Amino acid sequence: MVASISFNFDGIVHADLTYLENLNSFKNLHVIVLDNNGKYWYVGINYFDKTMTWASAGLRTGEGSANSGADPAADAAETNETLTCNQNWYARAYTGLESAIPVN
Repeated sequence: MVASISFNFDGIVHADLTYLENLNSFKNLHVIVLDNNGKYWYVGINYFDKTMTWASAGLRTGEGSANSGADPAADAAETNETLTCNQNWYARAYTGLESAIPVN
């Protein structure tokens, strides 16, 4: 199944573009996502029941776009990015503490 995560940056800031450029260099991301219901999900990992092993699913940047806000009355400057991979099952629930999530 295809797993996909999309996120937006308001405005177009050089630091955000540098961050996205660095993000593009990673090919096996593991991401813990907080959804709108307050639940955490672990994306970018496969689990194999028969061998009881884990493996990266190849989560990486997919499509992205930017809107320059050229029309100040109708446009909002923003940058959009998508992370995508093929996983062998849906994202797994993360049940650990928020303080235990590594942030790099």
